[in-house]
Amino acid sequence: MILGELIDLKTKLLFLKNEILKINNDSKSSLLKMQELYREYLKLAVRLQPKIPKNNNAYYSTSSNCYTCALDLPMPYFLEEHLMKNPHLKNFLTIQNVGMISGYRKNIKYGITSEKEFLECLYSDLEYLKFKYYETDVLDNPSHRGYKIGIYYDAKITGGLANYHFVRQNLDGSWSSKMGTSNELHFSEDINDFKRYYQNRVNLDLIKTLEIVKPSFR
Repeated sequence: MILGELIDLKTKLLFLKNEILKINNDSKSSLLKMQELYREYLKLAVRLQPKIPKNNNAYYSTSSNCYTCALDLPMPYFLEEHLMKNPHLKNFLTIQNVGMISGYRKNIKYGITSEKEFLECLYSDLEYLKFKYYETDVLDNPSHRGYKIGIYYDAKITGGLANYHFVRQNLDGSWSSKMGTSNELHFSEDINDFKRYYQNRVNLDLIKTLEIVKPSFR
C-alpha cells in the first residue's frame, strides 16, 4: 500500500468516527445520518482488514450479529462504547440487517418476503462494500484467494417475513456462527452441523455458499 493512500484512508476514518460520536439523540434524521456515516466507515475500514478472517476475530462485539460477523464487518470499540453510553441509539443497529448497508431495503416496502428479495439485498450490500463474490460448493476450496460463507434461509416464511442466518469458514477450515447480538458462538468442522443445530430452533436450510473476496490492501 502506498503510504499516502494509507494516511488518506486513516484520516477519512478518523473524520467519520468523530462525526458519528457527535450524534447522541435518537431522532429519525439523526439515526439515519449515523447509519450513513457508518456505511461510509465500513466501506473504508474493510480495506484495512486481512482478506481472510482469523479464527479468533479481532473483536466479537455483542452488538454485531450473524451477518456482520460472517462478512467480518467491524463494529469498532468507539462505536460499541458510544452505543453503551447511549442505549437510546439502539435502533441504529438495524443497519446490520441484510440490504440495509447498501440502502437497498428502501426498495422493499414491507420487508423481505422471498428468497429472491433476500439474495438481491445480500448482493447489493456486497457490491456496495466492493466485495467480490462467487458461487461455490461447500466442499470446494476457495479458488479466488477469499473465504467462504454459508447462507441459511427459511423457506417457510414466518409471519410474512424472511428468517435467515449466516456462517463463515475460518482460516483453518472450520466454520463459525454467531447467534444474533449475543456472545453465543458456535464452531464446527462440518457446516452440516449448523443445519442440524439450527433446525432444532427454526426451519432454516442451507441455500447457498459463496466465496467472498474483500477489497483489502492486506
